[in-house]
Amino acid sequence: FEVKITKLIQKMIKQKFQQRFGGKYRPKLEDLDDSKLMAIFDQFDSLPFHFLTFHGATNVEIVIEAMTFASQVLDVDFFVLDNLQFMISTTNKFSDKFAAQDEAVSLFRKFATDSNCHILLVVHPRKEIPGTPLTIHSVYGGAKATQEADNVLILNNAPQISTAVVQSYAQKNDVPQITTTTATTNKFKSLDLAKNREAGELGSTILMFDAISNSYIDNQSPAAEGSRN
Repeated sequence: FEVKITKLIQKMIKQKFQQRFGGKYRPKLEDLDDSKLMAIFDQFDSLPFHFLTFHGATNVEIVIEAMTFASQVLDVDFFVLDNLQFMISTTNKFSDKFAAQDEAVSLFRKFATDSNCHILLVVHPRKEIPGTPLTIHSVYGGAKATQEADNVLILNNAPQISTAVVQSYAQKNDVPQITTTTATTNKFKSLDLAKNREAGELGSTILMFDAISNSYIDNQSPAAEGSRN
């Protein structure tokens, strides 16, 4: 809802096909000839996902109608909606935007239950004091979004990263000028599992930003493993 489909697809293609493999990056897309680009587009087109065509504020009932079609006709059982604030229309029947948000969450929860599918719903946090880590209570709006959710993932600025980790990252990515300060603010994020209804176990992992592929990777990912070889 926040990004046009054309821009989203361009970004996803770059993320998919410019990752590290065996310690080396694939060639940049802009350096490929037309035949190789078409081969990449064909590979991307074969991936098992579909796009909703909405952009900007959209009536939630219309979104659910499209999701129902995708579920029943295309057998889609995993949906990503980004993001809740952009989706909710300013002309909603609710004068209170928090009430409108809660109603949307209730409708999505009902759809997920009735359709036996999973919905990954992106919700922006409220403004916090700079430097304060986000928690499950930082989600913008009422508490319903986190109450209805089976899992809550929060993307935080990473805590202070050790010099050893920074230097290791710098060596892998050929950026020896990187410092602990710039790495912490620009290169590293913490992905925190703040709610886990089924298993209960919580935790976090440090993600590193890879500027070439425009992706965050962790130390256990194939990309990171490849960059160590």
